[in-house]
Amino acid sequence: MPQHSLQQIFAITPAVCSRYLDLGFRLILTRHTLLLSAIGFVDRCHFLVARFQDMDVENAYYNGWCSNHPTSNLFAFGANRSIFHVVYNVSGSWHDRTPVPFYIMGNTAFTTTRTNLAAKIRTPPKCDFLGYSANPAIAAAEIRFNEELLSTRQAAEWGMQCIQGCASCLKVRMPADNSEYRARLIELCILLHNLRVNRMGINQIRTVYEEI
Repeated sequence: MPQHSLQQIFAITPAVCSRYLDLGFRLILTRHTLLLSAIGFVDRCHFLVARFQDMDVENAYYNGWCSNHPTSNLFAFGANRSIFHVVYNVSGSWHDRTPVPFYIMGNTAFTTTRTNLAAKIRTPPKCDFLGYSANPAIAAAEIRFNEELLSTRQAAEWGMQCIQGCASCLKVRMPADNSEYRARLIELCILLHNLRVNRMGINQIRTVYEEI
Protein backbone atom coordinates (compact mmCIF):
# COMPACT_ATOMS: atom_id res chain seq x y z
CA MET A 1 0.00 0.00 0.00
CA PRO A 2 1.48 3.40 -0.97
CA GLN A 3 1.89 6.16 1.59
CA HIS A 4 -0.89 8.27 0.04
CA SER A 5 -3.37 5.52 0.97
CA LEU A 6 -2.22 5.68 4.59
CA GLN A 7 -2.62 9.45 4.49
CA GLN A 8 -6.21 9.11 3.27
CA ILE A 9 -7.13 6.41 5.79
CA PHE A 10 -5.74 8.25 8.82
CA ALA A 11 -6.36 11.81 7.55
CA ILE A 12 -2.75 12.95 7.91
CA THR A 13 -0.42 15.01 5.73
CA PRO A 14 2.48 13.44 3.78
CA ALA A 15 5.02 14.98 6.18
CA VAL A 16 3.26 13.58 9.25
CA CYS A 17 2.90 10.15 7.64
CA SER A 18 6.60 9.97 6.76
CA ARG A 19 7.61 11.17 10.21
CA TYR A 20 5.58 8.53 12.03
CA LEU A 21 6.75 5.72 9.75
CA ASP A 22 10.36 6.80 10.19
CA LEU A 23 9.94 7.02 13.97
CA GLY A 24 8.50 3.51 14.22
CA PHE A 25 11.16 1.99 11.97
CA ARG A 26 14.01 3.76 13.76
CA LEU A 27 12.93 2.80 17.28
CA ILE A 28 12.48 -0.88 16.44
CA LEU A 29 15.52 -1.22 14.16
CA THR A 30 17.81 0.37 16.74
CA ARG A 31 17.11 -2.54 19.06
CA HIS A 32 16.24 -5.29 16.54
CA THR A 33 18.38 -4.80 13.44
CA LEU A 34 16.87 -7.74 11.51
CA LEU A 35 13.22 -6.71 11.81
CA LEU A 36 12.94 -4.57 8.69
CA SER A 37 9.53 -2.95 7.98
CA ALA A 38 8.14 -3.83 11.44
CA ILE A 39 5.85 -1.03 12.63
CA GLY A 40 4.58 -2.26 15.99
CA PHE A 41 3.40 -5.00 18.31
CA VAL A 42 -0.04 -6.59 18.42
CA ASP A 43 -1.90 -8.49 21.11
CA ARG A 44 -5.46 -9.43 21.93
CA CYS A 45 -7.32 -9.48 25.23
CA HIS A 46 -10.81 -10.30 26.44
CA PHE A 47 -13.02 -8.28 28.78
CA LEU A 48 -15.79 -10.30 30.40
CA VAL A 49 -19.44 -9.60 29.64
CA ALA A 50 -22.54 -10.62 31.62
CA ARG A 51 -24.92 -13.24 30.23
CA PHE A 52 -27.02 -12.29 27.21
CA GLN A 53 -30.78 -12.80 27.03
CA ASP A 54 -30.63 -13.49 23.28
CA MET A 55 -29.20 -16.98 22.75
CA ASP A 56 -27.90 -16.14 19.25
CA VAL A 57 -25.90 -13.23 20.66
CA GLU A 58 -24.84 -15.46 23.56
CA ASN A 59 -23.42 -18.01 21.13
CA ALA A 60 -21.68 -15.32 19.08
CA TYR A 61 -19.83 -14.07 22.15
CA TYR A 62 -18.90 -17.47 23.55
CA ASN A 63 -15.18 -18.17 23.47
CA GLY A 64 -14.17 -21.79 23.87
CA TRP A 65 -10.54 -20.93 24.61
CA CYS A 66 -11.42 -19.08 27.82
CA SER A 67 -14.76 -20.89 28.37
CA ASN A 68 -16.58 -17.61 28.89
CA HIS A 69 -18.49 -14.80 27.18
CA PRO A 70 -16.03 -11.95 26.61
CA THR A 71 -15.80 -8.99 24.30
CA SER A 72 -12.71 -9.36 22.09
CA ASN A 73 -10.26 -6.51 21.66
CA LEU A 74 -7.17 -6.21 19.46
CA PHE A 75 -4.50 -3.63 20.35
CA ALA A 76 -1.55 -2.49 18.22
CA PHE A 77 1.21 -0.69 20.15
CA GLY A 78 3.90 1.45 18.61
CA ALA A 79 7.48 1.57 19.85
CA ASN A 80 6.70 5.09 21.07
CA ARG A 81 4.40 3.44 23.70
CA SER A 82 1.03 4.64 22.32
CA ILE A 83 -1.83 2.55 20.96
CA PHE A 84 -1.98 3.46 17.27
CA HIS A 85 -4.76 1.10 16.21
CA VAL A 86 -7.44 -0.88 18.00
CA VAL A 87 -10.44 -3.06 17.22
CA TYR A 88 -12.61 -3.32 20.32
CA ASN A 89 -15.93 -4.50 21.73
CA VAL A 90 -16.51 -7.22 19.14
CA SER A 91 -17.56 -10.85 19.45
CA GLY A 92 -14.52 -11.95 17.48
CA SER A 93 -11.50 -10.25 15.96
CA TRP A 94 -11.44 -10.18 12.16
CA HIS A 95 -9.06 -7.29 11.54
CA ASP A 96 -6.22 -8.59 9.38
CA ARG A 97 -5.41 -5.78 6.98
CA THR A 98 -1.91 -4.34 7.14
CA PRO A 99 -0.38 -2.25 4.34
CA VAL A 100 2.34 -4.04 2.41
CA PRO A 101 5.30 -4.20 2.99
CA PHE A 102 4.79 -3.33 6.66
CA TYR A 103 3.92 -5.90 9.30
CA ILE A 104 3.25 -6.14 13.00
CA MET A 105 4.62 -8.69 15.44
CA GLY A 106 2.40 -11.05 17.40
CA ASN A 107 2.48 -14.35 19.24
CA THR A 108 1.66 -17.81 17.96
CA ALA A 109 -2.04 -17.34 18.77
CA PHE A 110 -2.30 -15.28 15.57
CA THR A 111 -2.64 -17.45 12.49
CA THR A 112 -0.10 -16.87 9.73
CA THR A 113 -0.81 -19.97 7.66
CA ARG A 114 -3.16 -18.14 5.30
CA THR A 115 -1.34 -16.67 2.31
CA ASN A 116 -2.86 -13.21 2.73
CA LEU A 117 -1.66 -13.00 6.35
CA ALA A 118 1.83 -14.50 6.13
CA ALA A 119 3.52 -11.19 5.28
CA LYS A 120 1.33 -9.02 7.52
CA ILE A 121 1.69 -10.66 10.94
CA ARG A 122 5.08 -12.10 11.87
CA THR A 123 5.16 -14.59 14.74
CA PRO A 124 8.01 -16.65 16.18
CA PRO A 125 7.85 -20.40 15.49
CA LYS A 126 6.62 -22.84 18.10
CA CYS A 127 9.09 -24.85 20.16
CA ASP A 128 8.79 -27.95 17.94
CA PHE A 129 9.32 -26.05 14.66
CA LEU A 130 11.51 -27.98 12.19
CA GLY A 131 11.02 -25.94 9.03
CA TYR A 132 14.37 -24.16 8.90
CA SER A 133 16.37 -24.17 5.68
CA ALA A 134 18.72 -27.07 4.93
CA ASN A 135 21.39 -24.47 4.14
CA PRO A 136 23.29 -23.82 7.42
CA ALA A 137 23.91 -20.14 6.66
CA ILE A 138 20.26 -19.47 5.79
CA ALA A 139 19.07 -21.50 8.79
CA ALA A 140 21.33 -19.47 11.11
CA ALA A 141 19.90 -16.22 9.70
CA GLU A 142 16.34 -17.51 10.17
CA ILE A 143 17.10 -18.47 13.77
CA ARG A 144 18.57 -15.03 14.53
CA PHE A 145 15.52 -13.35 12.97
CA ASN A 146 13.14 -15.48 15.04
CA GLU A 147 15.11 -14.77 18.21
CA GLU A 148 14.70 -11.03 17.66
CA LEU A 149 11.04 -11.54 16.80
CA LEU A 150 10.53 -13.45 20.03
CA SER A 151 12.20 -10.75 22.12
CA THR A 152 9.80 -8.10 20.80
CA ARG A 153 6.77 -10.01 22.07
CA GLN A 154 7.35 -8.67 25.56
CA ALA A 155 6.50 -5.16 24.38
CA ALA A 156 2.89 -6.16 23.62
CA GLU A 157 2.64 -7.83 27.04
CA TRP A 158 3.85 -4.62 28.70
CA GLY A 159 1.21 -2.64 26.82
CA MET A 160 -1.61 -5.01 27.74
CA GLN A 161 -0.54 -5.05 31.38
CA CYS A 162 -0.45 -1.25 31.43
CA ILE A 163 -4.03 -0.97 30.12
CA GLN A 164 -5.56 -3.59 32.40
CA GLY A 165 -3.47 -2.63 35.42
CA CYS A 166 -4.50 1.03 35.35
CA ALA A 167 -8.13 0.48 34.30
CA SER A 168 -9.45 -1.86 36.98
CA CYS A 169 -13.00 -1.30 35.69
CA LEU A 170 -12.13 -3.59 32.77
CA LYS A 171 -11.74 -6.50 35.20
CA VAL A 172 -15.44 -6.31 36.13
CA ARG A 173 -18.08 -7.94 33.94
CA MET A 174 -19.66 -5.37 31.65
CA PRO A 175 -23.41 -5.26 30.93
CA ALA A 176 -24.48 -7.59 28.15
CA ASP A 177 -27.44 -5.52 27.00
CA ASN A 178 -25.59 -2.25 26.41
CA SER A 179 -23.04 -2.51 23.61
CA GLU A 180 -22.76 1.28 23.35
CA TYR A 181 -21.75 1.53 27.01
CA ARG A 182 -19.10 -1.17 26.58
CA ALA A 183 -17.68 0.56 23.51
CA ARG A 184 -17.52 3.93 25.27
CA LEU A 185 -15.90 2.44 28.37
CA ILE A 186 -13.19 0.61 26.40
CA GLU A 187 -12.60 3.64 24.16
CA LEU A 188 -12.24 5.88 27.21
CA CYS A 189 -9.68 3.52 28.75
CA ILE A 190 -7.72 3.52 25.47
CA LEU A 191 -7.70 7.32 25.27
CA LEU A 192 -6.71 7.64 28.93
CA HIS A 193 -3.90 5.14 28.34
CA ASN A 194 -2.49 7.22 25.48
CA LEU A 195 -2.88 10.41 27.52
CA ARG A 196 -1.12 8.85 30.49
CA VAL A 197 1.87 7.42 28.62
CA ASN A 198 2.39 10.63 26.63
CA ARG A 199 2.00 13.04 29.55
CA MET A 200 3.53 11.07 32.41
CA GLY A 201 6.14 9.27 30.33
CA ILE A 202 6.34 6.33 32.75
CA ASN A 203 6.08 3.30 30.48
CA GLN A 204 8.16 0.16 30.02
CA ILE A 205 7.94 0.22 26.21
CA ARG A 206 9.30 3.77 26.15
CA THR A 207 12.05 2.87 28.63
CA VAL A 208 13.26 0.02 26.41
CA TYR A 209 12.83 1.54 22.94
CA GLU A 210 13.11 5.33 23.20
CA GLU A 211 16.05 5.46 25.58
CA ILE A 212 18.40 3.27 23.56
